[in-house]
Amino acid sequence: MLGAAGIFIPEFLTKIGILNTLSWYSAGTEGYFTDTTTLFIVELIFIGWAERRRWADILKPGCVNTDPIFPNNKLTSTDVVGCRSTLLVGQLVPLRRSRS
Repeated sequence: MLGAAGIFIPEFLTKIGILNTLSWYSAGTEGYFTDTTTLFIVELIFIGWAERRRWADILKPGCVNTDPIFPNNKLTSTDVVGCRSTLLVGQLVPLRRSRS
C-alpha cells in the first residue's frame, strides 16, 4: 500500500502542478548518485535483515521484541498481537478477492 501511495501521490501532485517529478515508469532512466548495482546490493542487505528478523520471530515468537537501536524499547504483547493480526489480514484479503 505504501508503494502504491509512493507512486500515485507524487504523480497526482505533478499533474496538478505542486511537484515537478518524473513519472514512476520513466524514473529508472535517470541518473542516480550511484550505480544500480550498488543500490540493488544495499536493498538486498536491508530487506535480508528485515526478513531474517521476521523468520526468527516465526520460529521463536518474541525473540525479536527488543528494538535493535534502542534496547530499552520493548514490544508489549498487544503490539505483537496487533502486528501479527495485521499481517494475517493483509495476506487473507487478496485471497478472498481472488476467489470472488
